[in-house]
Amino acid sequence: RLQFNISDSSYQHGDQLDLWVDDLALLRYAEPVLLEFAAENAVMFAGARTLPVRLQVAGIQAGQSAELACERRQNGRAIANVAATVARGPQRIALDIGGKELSPGDYELAARVGGNLQPAAAKVRLVESPWKK
Repeated sequence: RLQFNISDSSYQHGDQLDLWVDDLALLRYAEPVLLEFAAENAVMFAGARTLPVRLQVAGIQAGQSAELACERRQNGRAIANVAATVARGPQRIALDIGGKELSPGDYELAARVGGNLQPAAAKVRLVESPWKK
């Protein structure tokens, strides 16, 4: 999609404008890459069994998938690794945290897709549930 914004005050009604577009190229990612990665909720209850995230992946052919490797960190220290299968485009997945309850605190999720060395990061804060006995 190309869009041009031209001020009407610079031209008279009926004026003809010629626009030339040069060196236009269609580019695509050759390897899987995370264009977007974020926790669906910035704050969650500590008793949650999954961490829902929103992500957008490019560089995967239609009908194929890639592995998302996600590392959960607290205070800069790796706590656990989680893997999931993702396809191209925007999506929402729930990262399984292994059936363990997480303690309240600030966490960071660092994700890589398809062997890409460039990580994407998301932050999430877990707070004590008011319903916990």
